[in-house]
Amino acid sequence: EWTQVNGVNGRKFTGNTDPYKSNSVFLPAAGYSGDRGPVGQGTDGRYWSSYKLSSNASRLQFTSGSQSITSSGGTVFDTYSVRAVLAE
Repeated sequence: EWTQVNGVNGRKFTGNTDPYKSNSVFLPAAGYSGDRGPVGQGTDGRYWSSYKLSSNASRLQFTSGSQSITSSGGTVFDTYSVRAVLAE
């Protein structure tokens, strides 16, 4: 769900199966850095994922209306956020 925490836009992701239904994580819409500088701060979130699609690194990408995991598909200039999450 798209939400705001302490004045920061982002998405709250909540588990959808037991025993994770009560667990959630908030990821700020921190934007990303492309070849022309910062992009999408407050409206776009792009995070590196440990999940691998074929031979490419993947990223979690979201806006207020969507979220997806995609192949990185970026350039060497693209910089995405990293958020450490402990999975038990």
